[in-house]
Amino acid sequence: MTPNPLTRRQVLRGLAGMAAVTSLPGCSSDSRTASAASSPSAAMDAAVRAAEARRAATGNVRSLSLVARPVQVDLGGRTVSTWAYGDTLPGAALRATAGDRVRITFRNDLPEPTSVHWHGLAIRNDMDGV
Repeated sequence: MTPNPLTRRQVLRGLAGMAAVTSLPGCSSDSRTASAASSPSAAMDAAVRAAEARRAATGNVRSLSLVARPVQVDLGGRTVSTWAYGDTLPGAALRATAGDRVRITFRNDLPEPTSVHWHGLAIRNDMDGV
């Protein structure tokens, strides 16, 4: 039986989800903590591990970076100060091939704390820029 091919949307959701989960230390469970197995996120962690085990993988790891920083942007003749990822709005696309694992290094060069919201991904609320 031939498996159904993944859609582009499914691949992008999977890649961004993996990036979000692997780039944030709070996303991994710590087996040294006795309460980790009984925490509300234990079921979510198990579900994530099960979903990852079913996902096809190439074995390739794409290491990408994302830098939040103040920039000057030309809006058709008017230059404004704003915050962006890199030098442009909306920011460069993060690309990978289906089956690749993605590791994103995030650096905050803004004068305030910040986080990343991964549009279109079903991930834990506390790990999604909230």
